[in-house]
Amino acid sequence: TSLAVLWSEGSIVLTGCGPLRLNDTLERVSYQAVLVAAGVCVFCRIAFGQSVSSLLDEYYYDDLEEITTLQVKVAEILAVVGVAG
Repeated sequence: TSLAVLWSEGSIVLTGCGPLRLNDTLERVSYQAVLVAAGVCVFCRIAFGQSVSSLLDEYYYDDLEEITTLQVKVAEILAVVGVAG
């Protein structure tokens, strides 16, 4: 979803209108999902003083694969970039 938001923002910057091949409903849902993900990230940082990936590492120790935590970290970064963009 973050990539869809970045694609949409990039298209708007380059052409002045949204991407032609991205469905409006998908674009809308992508924006909402990025806002929710970014909100969760900010909430975790304020309430717990840690990122979501740190919380997952702390609570699930060795139960999560390394790639899962990497995916969460990337999702956090992309959500922030999508909101900031």
